[in-house]
Amino acid sequence: MRQTYTPTSATSQLYRSALHNDLGIYHVQSGAGIGGFLKKMMAKYVIPLGKSALQKGYEMAKPELKKLAQKGIDAGSNYAVNQFNKGVDTLHRKVGTKRRKDTLS
Repeated sequence: MRQTYTPTSATSQLYRSALHNDLGIYHVQSGAGIGGFLKKMMAKYVIPLGKSALQKGYEMAKPELKKLAQKGIDAGSNYAVNQFNKGVDTLHRKVGTKRRKDTLS
């Protein structure tokens, strides 16, 4: 549990004397401030809403992601088959032609 600081009369007197003597302390903050408020807002409202929105968005996009993945797999397999066929054609051309060395002997 967080402990809160309660100023004593001695520390209050020191703060007052520092402010009146201009020792570089311009404002003494008491309380949580805007940062604490924003932190609580993020933890209580923004983060849970963001999580639920991401989960719902993923569930909605799941069928389209599956279709997109299938298209990617199909395109990749077609590319691989085309490259394999090009390699086979190149080998047929190399094997089917005579070499110069063979023709000279």
